[in-house]
Formats: sequence, C-alpha cells, structure tokens
Amino acid sequence: MRRIFILLLISQVFQTAAYCQLQCTFQDIYYHLQRNNHTFALTWEKCGHDSWGSTEATTQCIMKAYPSMTQSCVSCFGNYAGCARSNCWFQCIGGSTPRCESCVKESCAQTLEVCTGVSYYKLPSRT
Repeated sequence: MRRIFILLLISQVFQTAAYCQLQCTFQDIYYHLQRNNHTFALTWEKCGHDSWGSTEATTQCIMKAYPSMTQSCVSCFGNYAGCARSNCWFQCIGGSTPRCESCVKESCAQTLEVCTGVSYYKLPSRT
C-alpha cells in the first residue's frame, strides 16, 4: 500500500512538472518584471502593438529592449501577443479597450502564467 502511495505521489510530481513550463528565471522576474514593471509593461505593449501581435517580432522587440532577459522568458510574452492576435483580433482592432483586455485575459492569461510562473495579476501593468 505504501509503495502505491509513493508511486502515485511521484506520478503527480511529474505531471505537475510537465504542466509548469517555467521559462523565466528569478533574475528575469525580479529585475525586469518587478523592479522595472511599469517600463517593461509599456515596452511589452508597444512591441506587441507595433508588430501587430506577431509572436516572433514581439519577442525580438522585447529582446532588443531587454538584452539581459532570457530568451525563453521573453518568448512567453511574444507567445502572449501571438495568442492575442489569434484569439482576439476583432476585439482588439480598436486598441486596448475593456472588451479587448477581457478577451486577451480570458484567452491567453493562463498560458502566460504557466510559462512565466507569475500570476497574471502580478505581471507588469501599464497603469
């Protein structure tokens, strides 16, 4: 019975590890997402907007502005822009309206949280 419990526990750990695809390091989170959060949020929004939500272009733009940030972490934000483009194009065509923000949050926030390891509500905001 004890052996079965241990096997189930190990199985759960591996399932959790597979689900949590943490791509951001402590340094990414602390130095870029927390200390410079307002500046990062403005850069992130500008890069996504200027690239029309292109995953690759948004990632490259953020990487250029934050060269010390890891590529894997920056890719989380590029993928978020791509998700917004794919799922919320019509809601966001007029800019960052409440309708647009609601769609993006609903469609893409969970994936961003899993990728960065940071709660959506603790990520940088432009406000």
